[in-house]
Amino acid sequence: MKQAHETVKAQEDEIFQKYLNHCVVMIQKTWRGHYIRNQTMPQTIRKYKAMRVFTAGIQGWKIRRIMSGTREVINIKREMAEIGFELRRALGITNHQAQARQIQLLKNRKSKKVDELVRAI
Repeated sequence: MKQAHETVKAQEDEIFQKYLNHCVVMIQKTWRGHYIRNQTMPQTIRKYKAMRVFTAGIQGWKIRRIMSGTREVINIKREMAEIGFELRRALGITNHQAQARQIQLLKNRKSKKVDELVRAI
C-alpha cells in the first residue's frame, strides 16, 4: 500500500513539474511577444523609414544632377516650357495632356541624356 501511495505521489509530482514547465514556457512566450511588439518592432520600423528617406534623397540628387548638368537638358527644359505654354494657350489643353505631348516630343529625340530624363519622368 505504501508503494502504491509513493507511486501516485511520484506521478503527481511529475505532472506538477510538467505543468510548471508549461507555465514557464507560456510566460516566456508572452514576454518575448510583448518585448518584440513594443521594443524591437518600432526600432526596426524607424530604421526602415529612415532608410527610405535617405534613399529618396539620393535618388532625387541623382535626377537633379542629370537634369541640371548639360546644355542639352537645359535647352530641352526651355523648349518644353515654351511648347507647354503655346499648347495650353492655343489649344486650351489641360496640363496632363500638355505633359503627355512634351514627353512624346522628348521620346522623339535620340540622346542618352534625353533617354535618362524620360525614364526619370
